[in-house]
Amino acid sequence: METITIFKQAYLKAFEQLKTFQIYFLKTLSWLVLGGVVAGIIAFLYRVSTGFFVI
Repeated sequence: METITIFKQAYLKAFEQLKTFQIYFLKTLSWLVLGGVVAGIIAFLYRVSTGFFVI
């Protein structure tokens, strides 16, 4: 349990040092990555549903 506390403290300290624009940049980047993952999943499901993987 102590290890989790140490990681939490290190995580919080790392984000205390960031400037506001850096936080917005990281949030924007994470949303873009999430959007790409979702688009990839949708594209995969579309290909499966249209019979692309039929042998």
